[in-house]
Amino acid sequence: MTLASAFAGAAPFGDTRARPVEVFTSMSAARAEWERLEARAPASPYQTFAFCRAWMETQGAATGAAPLIAIARAPDGDEAIALLPLCRFRRGGLAIAEFLGGRMANYQMGLFRDPESFARQDVEALLNGVAKQARLDLFLFRHQPAAWRGRLNPFAALPGRPSPSFAYATELGGDLEAWTRAHYSTAARKKRRAKTRKLEALGPVTHVHARSEAERRAALAAFLSQKQARMSALALPNEFEDAATRALIADLAGLDGGTQSAGLEFHFVTAGDRIVAVYAGLLRDGRLSGLLFSHDVAPDVAPSSPGEALILALVQDAVGRGLESLDFGVGEARYKSEACEIVEPLFDSAFAATLKGSLGAAAYLTLRKLKRRIKQTPELFDLARSAQRWAFRRRAR
Repeated sequence: MTLASAFAGAAPFGDTRARPVEVFTSMSAARAEWERLEARAPASPYQTFAFCRAWMETQGAATGAAPLIAIARAPDGDEAIALLPLCRFRRGGLAIAEFLGGRMANYQMGLFRDPESFARQDVEALLNGVAKQARLDLFLFRHQPAAWRGRLNPFAALPGRPSPSFAYATELGGDLEAWTRAHYSTAARKKRRAKTRKLEALGPVTHVHARSEAERRAALAAFLSQKQARMSALALPNEFEDAATRALIADLAGLDGGTQSAGLEFHFVTAGDRIVAVYAGLLRDGRLSGLLFSHDVAPDVAPSSPGEALILALVQDAVGRGLESLDFGVGEARYKSEACEIVEPLFDSAFAATLKGSLGAAAYLTLRKLKRRIKQTPELFDLARSAQRWAFRRRAR
């Protein structure tokens, strides 16, 4: 029996005798089943209970989102076979659900015990079941990988379109020298050595995996300072000025009462006593997924490419620990193109549960298509960035 047929034969969702999909509006109520399923299901660190809880209590709460956790059970038993970590909000008169994590979740998907067993009709039945219980008009999904660690994403069967940006990752193995030869030419490696000597003029260059609270606090402070300097130089808004965003990172880092249970690691490079580049990533199943990255933009540091020095140190550390891969998240950047041989295409989709929801779905996908065209067309991107700077300066007056 497929999941779709189980839905078709079930009693109405208001009838407690048969409920193949159960919707929770409390994350703690779903926690036990969530953590059991995440231990078995292929998913990124952004789908763990720990990450979603931290996001919901900070950024999610600040935006007025409410948790909506959907659990599908096997037709012949109570065991969870799928979990959708969603949040609900209202916009333009529509009741909408999307994955927890917002912009901070580079990869968004559900948890499926056996992803390949979910056909398109099963996914549609699952979403329709959630929509009936939660009285939703529309589901909006973005930054979804077509597959994760070799397992298919069932949502790829839904109608969708490519996301505006790609994600970037690299496979590890062998040693740092082998990885470096595969990613940088002889000339590039020679330039790197020269830049390292310039950086060493400021003091000994050292990689630090921030394990103590004091090191994590110093890394976060350096990241926030470097990001502010970078955004100010570009005359662009800095999303990390937001109190809820800072609270989320502090929680994930195990600071100010946080637990660090989501597996966030901070790494940084120092030149003397100065932190010149910072990376933070979430560790899960042998893959370190990048959440934050910054470097010192001061004139005496930036020409030495401290971010590149951190990437090399990070790879060396990851290889030494036996990690399989690491990524740098969503969005194009030169350092990602150089360090990552894997360009991961992502897709967006929208699923309407009502007639008015279908209008919202069409508008959403059209806007995402336009954003992709802008980001993938240099002339349009430059024009959009200029408009963004103009609006930022106008607000700052």
